[in-house]
This record gives sequence, structure tokens and C-alpha cells, in this order.
Amino acid sequence: MRRKFILSTFAIFAAQIVVADTYWGKFSDGPHGTFHDGDPWQEFELANPFYFDDPNGLRWEVPAQTRVNGASIPPTFWSLIGGPFTGKYLKASVIHDYFVVTRERTAHDTHRNFYYGMLANGVSLWRAKAMYWAVSTFGADWELRPTVTYRSSCTGDVLGMTKCSAVPVIDMQPVSVTIVDLSEPEQAQLALAKFAAVARTLKSSDGTILDVNASGPVPADLATLELNARVIGEAIAQWGTPGELNNIGILSDWATFTGGEVMTWSPDATKSGTIPDFREAMPYDGLMSDGLPDASPPFVVTDKFQLQSLTERPLPSFRLER
Repeated sequence: MRRKFILSTFAIFAAQIVVADTYWGKFSDGPHGTFHDGDPWQEFELANPFYFDDPNGLRWEVPAQTRVNGASIPPTFWSLIGGPFTGKYLKASVIHDYFVVTRERTAHDTHRNFYYGMLANGVSLWRAKAMYWAVSTFGADWELRPTVTYRSSCTGDVLGMTKCSAVPVIDMQPVSVTIVDLSEPEQAQLALAKFAAVARTLKSSDGTILDVNASGPVPADLATLELNARVIGEAIAQWGTPGELNNIGILSDWATFTGGEVMTWSPDATKSGTIPDFREAMPYDGLMSDGLPDASPPFVVTDKFQLQSLTERPLPSFRLER
């Protein structure tokens, strides 16, 4: 057992060294600009072009005078992780916001670039993975599909007559794909509880374990993370149908998460968090035997949510940090 523990500890330590030495890309100077009143929240207007060169050498450039408001990070999670213009993911948020709106590239590449940008700017591995999982599961999703459009083509003949015809052109156009609807209170509440559990698991495992389900721990490599995001999104979107929670895994109380502070699973903050066992997670019926709310994690939600809590938590104010 001691040998197994030593090997596991070494594997995590080695993984952290690899992450630290990996080139994740480089941002240009900035971003520089000014805030403006917007609807429903403030917007940040770039004074100069701002770009990020990802680790594959592809440039992601945002033009000057572009306005962004951070909405590419679902506002539902701002009270858990902080506003999009706070902390070290500010730069990645600006790039991500622009490409979520323009949809010039695929949703997968846009969200993955957000992950690279966070690590390039010093965001911790576990937090970058938590944020990447959140935008992959609950953020904007679209596909680039070939679409036939027609353009006018005109030519002149020797008599000075102009002839025009419609020429078919195949363009790649973004088509929205909606999975989770965060405007639905039940789905929003379930999304918060799931994100809280994922964030706690990632922090407790130093970014090596993403989730826990009936099959055991789910590793946090990017391919598995992206697959898990799709599975969880579909499970939440099916809320109210038979078996909708079968693939949801463990959930956690999110009400105590404020300003980006995430608790590990271990109650002792001085120790590495202990990842819960799914088999020990009791179904949660909302009440203990004495009639008081049961908030002991981990739990699996199986009945009604306390929807009023969604409207009792104000959004954080914007703050630009360089």
C-alpha cells in the first residue's frame, strides 16, 4: 500500500512539473480599454487590437473598438468563480468572448483556446480545467456546417450589355446547438450543484480527477473532460424524464461558494482533499429526519430544488485587473 501511495504521489508531482514547463501560448500587451454601461451589465471596449497566439501557432485576434461583456462564461457561475473580468482569466475571457460571438471557429476550438489562455496567464491547473468544463458543458455551442448561398456574378459582352447570374457558393456557417437551458430554474440549480462538485473534486485532486460516478473516479485528461461535459449536459437537459439522474454523478452544495473560493472535499483545509466514493453518496430528499434541510455532501439530488436561492445572490461587480 505504501509503494502504491508513493507512486501515485510521484505521478501527480510529475504531472505538475510537465504542466509548469508546457508552452501554452502568449498574449499581446493589454488588454487596454474603457468600461461602458451596457445591458444587462457593463461592457469593456478595447482601445487597441488584442491577440493570443495559441500553442499551435494559431493567432486569435480581437480588433480594436470591440466590446465584450464576459457573457461567454455563463453568468450563472459568476458568484461561484468570480466575474469574468477579475482574476487571472481576464485575458482569456476577452478572447473567448469575441470568438463566441463571431463564431469564426468551432465551439470546441474556441473553448479549448480559453483553456490554453488561462494556463498561459497563470491560472492554476485545477481552476482552468473547472472553467473549461463549465464552458464546454453550459456555454454556447455551435457547429460549422456547409451552407449553399448565392452570389451575383456579372459580366459584360462586346456590345456593352451586362449579363448577371446567380452563382452557388458553399460557405461554412455556424449553427447553434442547444443542450442545457440555464434560463430554466431546475436546470440552472442542477448545473450549479454539479459544477460545485466538479470544482471541489478538481481542487482536491490537484487537477487530476474531474468527477465521480457509479463507475468510480473520472480522470481529468482533456479528452475525458470533453466527453464528460457532453454526457452531463445531456443528463441535465433531460431533467424531469425517467432516469435523468443516472449519469449525473455526485453533486455538492454550492450556496457557500463565494468570490471564487472553492472548498476541497476534506473538512481539514491543511490536508489534501479526500475524493468521495459514489457508492457512499446517499440519495438526497431535501430533508433530514427532524425536518430540517439536509446539506451534508456528497449527495444526489432526487427531488425539488430551492429555486428562490437563485435570485438571492447578486452578481459580482466588474473589476479590471492587469
